[in-house]
Amino acid sequence: MNRTTQFIVSLIITAGALYYTLHNVSLKELSDSFAQAHYVYMVPAILLMAFSYVLRCWRWRILLSPMKKVDTVGLFSPLMVGYMGNILPARAGEILRPYLVGKKYDIPFSGALATIVVERVTDIVILLLIFLWVFVGHPEIFSPEAVFSGLSVQDLALNFGKIAGAISIFILIFIYSLLHHEGKARRFMQWVVSRLPKKWHEKTDFWVQEFRLGILILKDFQAFAKIIFLTSMEWAVNIYSMYPLYWAYDLKDKSQISVILLTVMIAIMVTVLPTPALLGSFHAGVTIALHNIMGETEVAAAGVGMAGWGLNFLVIFLAGIYFIFHDSLSVRQLLNAEAEGEAEIDELEHHIDEEPPIQPGDSSSEK
Repeated sequence: MNRTTQFIVSLIITAGALYYTLHNVSLKELSDSFAQAHYVYMVPAILLMAFSYVLRCWRWRILLSPMKKVDTVGLFSPLMVGYMGNILPARAGEILRPYLVGKKYDIPFSGALATIVVERVTDIVILLLIFLWVFVGHPEIFSPEAVFSGLSVQDLALNFGKIAGAISIFILIFIYSLLHHEGKARRFMQWVVSRLPKKWHEKTDFWVQEFRLGILILKDFQAFAKIIFLTSMEWAVNIYSMYPLYWAYDLKDKSQISVILLTVMIAIMVTVLPTPALLGSFHAGVTIALHNIMGETEVAAAGVGMAGWGLNFLVIFLAGIYFIFHDSLSVRQLLNAEAEGEAEIDELEHHIDEEPPIQPGDSSSEK
């Protein structure tokens, strides 16, 4: 799918999600809700959102440490500029982050990209634990009557949990195998691509080895424990960064379970609907949680969604702009980062075509 098609699809998804969120709310109702909001509560919300990115920097530093010892402060630039890149279609920030940190610290692109994968896996694992706690401890919340665009919210949440759980288990097993039984893991990947052209066998083996470089830190139990702890802290901060908005908009239900459910539904929607800058998908998650499930008014849900998304976007945008100017980054380079990342991948693969493939029986394989 080319960039133009990705852009058009992203716009359609964003428009659909925003329509679902706002189609029953008039502009006057929305503006009145903004006028009546208690803005003093938005200050702690912004501070908590900003702190969540500090936690992500600490975690990323640990994940990168096998490849290069970097300082946490230095990671703020690629982290925040990368998140700002998610404004572009297809979540281009996922390519931009490893590209920028690789250029800044001379870290292999594929290894840096592997750290992003590990981040996502640990995020999903913690999310699934929260998800499971909500379903087991408070099953009454997911009423079968709650629907989203004609679909049962209960079925949507359960299917997401099953699919995300299955994918996470597969990735965790593969990561464990690659760390402790490298030869078997590489042979398995060769079997997966066995029906593809021969050049893909060599490229797959190369990328598996590069990916292993990015996950080596997980063999260090102390570092692994820190990653899990920081991920758990990040989710706790994410959850409670939305809590002050409950008072800002004076919601009826200010319970702990409500704000946890809110975070779970936002996470589900931004994963299912990966829109640029989370526009629309974030709002849809808020509306489903607060209006469809918790029974708040659509106006209140829309107000919280707009405020929560706007404050988080403000933190990312201001930090991203600051680091673009502070580090003298080229805007043109950032806009073309996805293409440059792909070019770097092509360059790495070009070396594979020139060199003989590494066989699973080599010294780096399973002992």
